Amino acid sequence: MRSKHIRSVWMTLLCRLISAKGNDALTKASANALVYAMADKYNIAELAVLAETKFGPSIPELCDEDLLGVFDIVIGTTPPSRKALRSLMVAECVTRMPALVKNEAFVRFLDEHAEVGSALAIEGYETMRAEIDMVKGQLGEARDLMINQQRELKTLERTIADVKAHLIKGIIEGSTELA
Repeated sequence: MRSKHIRSVWMTLLCRLISAKGNDALTKASANALVYAMADKYNIAELAVLAETKFGPSIPELCDEDLLGVFDIVIGTTPPSRKALRSLMVAECVTRMPALVKNEAFVRFLDEHAEVGSALAIEGYETMRAEIDMVKGQLGEARDLMINQQRELKTLERTIADVKAHLIKGIIEGSTELA
């Protein structure tokens, strides 16, 4: 019974922590990562879900250096088998990859955390494949549209040729009636 009460108090306090307004993105992301780790460690699923939900929106607001700091917290406080926050971090890194690869701190971070490099490679590949598939779909739609427009153009050309022939025939017939 006491354990349930402690859990309830803990959950209430931590919910208030991660619900705090006015904090900067680094504070929000860091707090939510730590709350997630504690909720995972003490098996408080509802709190873990809440922390994950609040964690996600704060990530895009982080500058690159803060992103790496929060990623370090996530890696240091959660086991590799818990991929929820790691996946969010990896996805954000993939979207920032052109800038991050020029960042020496990011390169050092990857040297220290090889598993992140692997996850980035996989996520980057999957993202690239999805984008390629999307472009292929768009090209297919554009091709189909172009084929339909070519058909319409040929129909229009035939109609113009028929009207032209009809006009010429009318002119010829009209000129023979005048003579």
